[in-house]
Amino acid sequence: DEAEREGRAVFQVDGEMIDAPLIAQAERILDRAPDADR
Repeated sequence: DEAEREGRAVFQVDGEMIDAPLIAQAERILDRAPDADR
């Protein structure tokens, strides 16, 4: 959220580079996760 507000396209978490496509992929996975129990 902070990086997005500041207009940064890439940031680091625990030494890993995080960018918009990676975030979008993670959000899609999390959106589908509740269906995985079925």
